[in-house]
Amino acid sequence: MLQWSDVDAPGGYKLEIYKESGTQVYSGTLENNYTPASEVLTASGTYYFTVYALDADGNELSYKTSDTFTYTHTHSLTYVEAKDATCTEDGNTEYWYCSGCGKYFSDSSAAAEISLSDTVVSSGHTYDTNGFCTVCGAYEPAELNADGVYEISSAGQLFWFAALVNGDTAQEGITAADTSAGAVLTANIDLGTTTTTHTNTEWIPIGTDSAPYTGTFDGGGYEISGLNIKTAADYAGLFGYVTGTVKDLTVSGDINVSGDTMCVGGIVGTVKNGTLSGLTSYVNVTGYDGTKGMFGGVAATAEGTNNTAGSTVERCAYYGTVEASGALTSVGGIVGYMSAATITDCVNYGTVDSTGATSAGDTNIYTGGIVSYCNNANAVVANCINVGTISGAGANTADPCYSGAIIGRIKNSVEKVSNCYYLTDADSTLDGIAANGSGETAYASGKTADEFASGEVVWLLQDANAEYVWGQELDADEYPVLITDGDSESGKKVVRVVFYKASDSTVLMKSYTNTGNTVADYPSGSEYTFYSDSDLTQEISDISTVTFSSDTDIYVETELQIITQPEDYTATAGSTAVFEVEATGSGLTYQWQYLNAGASTWRDSGMSGSDTAAISVPVTEARDGQQYRCVVTDGGGNTVTSEAATLTVTDDAGFSITLQPSDYTGLAGTTATFTVEADGTGLTYQWQYLTAGGTIWHDSGMDGADTAALSVAITAARDGQQYRCVITDEDGNMVVSDAVTLSVE
Repeated sequence: MLQWSDVDAPGGYKLEIYKESGTQVYSGTLENNYTPASEVLTASGTYYFTVYALDADGNELSYKTSDTFTYTHTHSLTYVEAKDATCTEDGNTEYWYCSGCGKYFSDSSAAAEISLSDTVVSSGHTYDTNGFCTVCGAYEPAELNADGVYEISSAGQLFWFAALVNGDTAQEGITAADTSAGAVLTANIDLGTTTTTHTNTEWIPIGTDSAPYTGTFDGGGYEISGLNIKTAADYAGLFGYVTGTVKDLTVSGDINVSGDTMCVGGIVGTVKNGTLSGLTSYVNVTGYDGTKGMFGGVAATAEGTNNTAGSTVERCAYYGTVEASGALTSVGGIVGYMSAATITDCVNYGTVDSTGATSAGDTNIYTGGIVSYCNNANAVVANCINVGTISGAGANTADPCYSGAIIGRIKNSVEKVSNCYYLTDADSTLDGIAANGSGETAYASGKTADEFASGEVVWLLQDANAEYVWGQELDADEYPVLITDGDSESGKKVVRVVFYKASDSTVLMKSYTNTGNTVADYPSGSEYTFYSDSDLTQEISDISTVTFSSDTDIYVETELQIITQPEDYTATAGSTAVFEVEATGSGLTYQWQYLNAGASTWRDSGMSGSDTAAISVPVTEARDGQQYRCVVTDGGGNTVTSEAATLTVTDDAGFSITLQPSDYTGLAGTTATFTVEADGTGLTYQWQYLTAGGTIWHDSGMDGADTAALSVAITAARDGQQYRCVITDEDGNMVVSDAVTLSVE
């Protein structure tokens, strides 16, 4: 007990306690002239004190200093047990607290003093390698780099980024939505990863129609797999609604929704005034039992504002299956519905299917390999191909329903659709564009598998680009592929070699090869000489060894030579016999001659075609046994004479043509059919074609060339081409049909 003399002190006493060294350890005001030492001292030691008497106003009246004294402190300890920390609340280690001195100790004997902070076990999440908290399943925040862009390397971080954009403040570090946040992937990510706290959680799309994603999401060339969406909600995809940029990303997974769900895309639900670039989708998209649905392998819709060009979809590819049913449905391989947008350099390898729409009332169903429905004049579709499978709405549906290999329906103008190609085969009945609202012709042409494999199509696509966009490793890739930054030009870049006839610069053939390689196809034969210039001064000794690194023109000079001789002809009087010759050389002219039966003098003919490679001879009984040959002269005055062919006139050919083929006019990308009928027995057929401006008929190898009906895939290059059929009966008698012309609109 500390005590001093009781004096007159209206204001009480002021007590100051000092260590023996002079360090003050206590100062306070007391009412009484005494106080327990344990109430004012917290540590053992040697002390002295000074006490002041105070007046009523607190002024010091007198003071007294004590002698030194020794104090021994006894701890009054309280035990606090250990507590585990949680993800959101701190825990602590076990410790002891002295209520007398206010000190903390790590042992019950109070030998090891600690601070309160030493007892704290901090709260917080423990994340696994997939970015999910091992305790509560919370998402690991993505790391913000020096450029202000979030770096994402795990599924948990991607879920967290979606929560950031969508404003899910329950996640760590998110206080409000950040729709403009930028992000870049730094690794492949599997959203289907299963952990103890995370089991393939259904994906919530990034961005909504009321709060679109406005930032830039850079996939960095990486893949996001395991996308899983089953909840029927508008604007579904990895991204729901985008007005910013999504680029350089591959996505795989499944979206399966039902009901009246709008805008469901493999990667993006809707892009409006935004950009989708370098996206590859393996996402299978299924929507059914709804109306007004728009579904796309890459994006459901691509739009602008007030019908002005706004969105860009470029260098995108689709490999999955997108299928939907229901009235007013648009199903597209790349985009379901577009209005005021541009789609360039895109390819569909996948399946687009609306055949599930079989109800009688299911109308206005549009299906397209690239886009199903273009609903604005400012829609541009260029440099795109479809080699996938397109299956339109079922037979039970009501009109109008349109299915096209490139576009299902265009409502307005189509002049901005160009340089698009699609795979045709014997089973295909689709046009490139099923319905043109304005009736104009767009550039969407059908190409065979051989034409795709040859390199022709990839060259046409790449020729429309200043940058390296399209490539194809010939003999390895069946179809063109989009080029990524890691692809070498020498491996996939295709160049074209055009062989011109030196005498008149007509094209003999076009060949394609990869950069640095030779061409497999070129005019072959000893009669050909090749030059690298049109003046014919730079001769190429061996064309088979020349490698090409860029598009090249080659000029070909041919030696005068007959390569196809005229053949004997048997016919009835009143018909027309045709004798043909084929020769090589430059600046060729023709003169047919005839020799009467039993005569020895050949005479120049003046009949139709006598100065061309094919002469037409009206068959009369007087010409029985007459012979025909052709004298061919080149530009240098050299001549060569064909073998002689004999005309035999019979009383009865045994058969005749009862239905002649007719001229045909059609759109590029469709199929023309020419038909002939005859009344003989044991008939065989051989269709022939004559190129526009040509003089030599060639046997056709197209579908039906050896039947009564020839099918011709219409291309712009075949405009003006003529077709005829040579029919032979079992006795060898022969008749030739009228020649008819193919006109391409």
